[in-house]
Order: sequence, then C-alpha cells, then structure tokens
Amino acid sequence: MTPKNKEKNKEEEKLLINISTNLRNTRNATKMSQEELAELADISVDTISNIERRKFLPSLLTLVKLCNALNVTPNDILRDTLYNKDNTRKNTDYK
Repeated sequence: MTPKNKEKNKEEEKLLINISTNLRNTRNATKMSQEELAELADISVDTISNIERRKFLPSLLTLVKLCNALNVTPNDILRDTLYNKDNTRKNTDYK
C-alpha cells in the first residue's frame, strides 16, 4: 500500500467513525429505535445497524433519508468530519 493510499484509508476511517457515531447519537437523542428509524426512512434495519457498527458508509440517498426521518440536516450527521472544533473547514482531500 502506498503512503497516499494509507492516508486515504485513514481519512475514510475517520469519516466512517464520525458518521456512525453522529447517526447513533442523533437517533438515541430522539429516543428512536433502529426499527422506528428504518420505517420512517424507508430503509432496512440491517442498513442502519451496519452504518452504526461502521461496516459501511451510507449512500447519499440513504443519508438524506436518514436525516429527513431524524429531522436533522446532513451537516448534523457529518459534523466533526468536515469541520474542526473551532468551525473552520478541514483541509481534506477525498479524491
């Protein structure tokens, strides 16, 4: 694996961790079960479980469905992924 690929994998892992953590925390804050969220978002419970367990990243469509069901914006789920703690944009390259 080249150094560039290692760096890309680290960034993807950070993205996966942040999205899964933010999704679970947001869902728990609404006291919604995975089953309830799945029904509202019209996606499978397995998909939600796999995202929350960091098995894979959601597609854009799935992310939008989840956000709509949770009544949050994609920025709420992507926070800490795109911005530093002081709200400045992170210098990331996901190419």
